[in-house]
Amino acid sequence: MKDARPNLKGENYPLIYYRPVKEDLKIEKSRWLIDKTGQFKEFFYHDPVVNKILFNEEKVKEFSLDGYGQNIEFEDRNFTIIHNYLIHFWQHFLKADGLALFITLKSYCIEKDYCWPALKTLQLQCSFGSVNTVKSRLSLLEKYGFVFRFNCMSADEKKKNMDETPIYKVRRRVPFLPKELYEELPEELKRRHDDFMEKYMSVYSPDNLGNVVNYEGIYEDFIEQGETFHKPVKKRNAAAQKHKLDIKESMTTDDLNLTKQVLEYIQAKISKPSFDTWFKDSLFKNRDSVITLYAQNKFAASWINDRHIDLITQALNDLNINSLDIKIISY
Repeated sequence: MKDARPNLKGENYPLIYYRPVKEDLKIEKSRWLIDKTGQFKEFFYHDPVVNKILFNEEKVKEFSLDGYGQNIEFEDRNFTIIHNYLIHFWQHFLKADGLALFITLKSYCIEKDYCWPALKTLQLQCSFGSVNTVKSRLSLLEKYGFVFRFNCMSADEKKKNMDETPIYKVRRRVPFLPKELYEELPEELKRRHDDFMEKYMSVYSPDNLGNVVNYEGIYEDFIEQGETFHKPVKKRNAAAQKHKLDIKESMTTDDLNLTKQVLEYIQAKISKPSFDTWFKDSLFKNRDSVITLYAQNKFAASWINDRHIDLITQALNDLNINSLDIKIISY
């Protein structure tokens, strides 16, 4: 039997390389907690759907940050050298913590432009207070094009779908500051930057610096080359779907007009994200001056009842719709 080809970490089992991407879609979840009165109660909340954008190993190997921006003609190989330009000028934007993390990651990239130390290891080596500090500094390094993360998941049968430490693609060459960032430097650092560049380059003017690189756009373009793996979304059960259909079929023309008028009123009063989260797909029925609002789920019904009942009352009053009572339930 032919041996498996080593993955980027040198192990003889396949890895799945991916970037997590949040969708606008949210799914309802619930958990049981003790409320303020000491009662055990079910609480509902929404989590965004997170899909995985998958990349094959060749794509990960080929991706490099060194092709962007104007680079200093310098590249380290079998040792870690930190260019003074990085310390004197980029540190203003990367902060001391970000620079320390970048140097630490570079120290793992001997004869390659990637590494995979654990977050806990990076936290200890950089003396950060928590792993969350590592994550926030990684985001800063990604923003300025010094590091790009690929999440990893094992595809080995013995530990399938188990998450592993990410692969970090690390820039080898130090880029010059783009014009926009140069202008953000304090005046003293601008002066030092000009002195440095005049000694380093025979002909220098701040105008010779390149424009800022849109790394967010570069990452988005690259991510579009991956294969999207959609996380299955749990669908509402058949009984709930039938209940919603039954409500719609029982609605009169007056009910449809009521729904349209009230939703248009509410949409003009609150933000679009709030409207889409709580009121979208809601239905209204009027029976004997009792207005029933059918929300999309129990969590939305509870939220509307607790926080938006006054808005619904105001809508009915302003639209001259008489009501003896307002009921809010889920369909």
